[in-house]
Amino acid sequence: MADEHPHKIRPHAFHEANALHSSFFGEPLPSPSVNTAPSPQRRPQNERMCMGGHRDPIYGTAFSPDGKYLATASEDSTVRIWLVQSHKLVATLSEGMDTNYECLRVAWMKITNDNDSNLQQNDGGVEKYVLASGGADGVVRLWSAVENDEEQKLDWQCVGSLNHFVEDDEERPQIYALQFIQSPSYPNIDIMLTSAHDSVYLWTIENGNEESSSESPNARQKKFLSLSSIQFSHLDDASQTYQFGGPRNPENELYVFDACYSESNDLLAAALSDGTCRVLSLAASNVDEDESIQREQCVL
Repeated sequence: MADEHPHKIRPHAFHEANALHSSFFGEPLPSPSVNTAPSPQRRPQNERMCMGGHRDPIYGTAFSPDGKYLATASEDSTVRIWLVQSHKLVATLSEGMDTNYECLRVAWMKITNDNDSNLQQNDGGVEKYVLASGGADGVVRLWSAVENDEEQKLDWQCVGSLNHFVEDDEERPQIYALQFIQSPSYPNIDIMLTSAHDSVYLWTIENGNEESSSESPNARQKKFLSLSSIQFSHLDDASQTYQFGGPRNPENELYVFDACYSESNDLLAAALSDGTCRVLSLAASNVDEDESIQREQCVL
């Protein structure tokens, strides 16, 4: 009896052919179905929202301490603030941004009512949030959100900048690590952690004497004070076995790609381009040198 459907592929036969094709060519056969239109991609069942608005890839994201807002940093040289509950874009921060360099990281400062250095009264409202952004231009910018009592909204303004670029640098440092931390070794002090080239920096932030600037007329400017810096160097074995960047990095220069801090043990970890993770303690040296963990290093 002749097959009524000569061009129809039996499911079992197609499964076998598909397995062979995938093993040889690394990709499955096209579907035998007449309808070749791609099926819509299914989202994970636990995905709550999808926020779109940047024109280019997003490199960094961070929730506000109260979880109400989400900040995103993008290659389009902007920071965008989203209201989590409604998925609504509420602010786009670009003041002073150089469009030739992407924005890489964002981090929020935790503001507490019992710390007068954090909470400040500005013309037209009270400072509710402080956000930092770091870019490929080597600049960290500080943003202040002042609550406008009349309009019941947040007004975002740039209230300070910190440039990691120095004249001796051949290229601008990229800010890959950015975090606000509170260390028991420095009580009652808000510290900002940043990285540039082969170093990690710790800064304190204070309210400046200037009440306002031409670009941010309603916000008091803030200033950065250097607290500490840590410069890393190659380990003997790592420098001989691995060279980051190949021909693009003939001097085998070292770079910090990320860093984070844990308040529970007062340790700071830095991920470096030589394949090592350096773990350091911020605790004061109040123990014998043999027991001190001022610098532990582990090769990944």
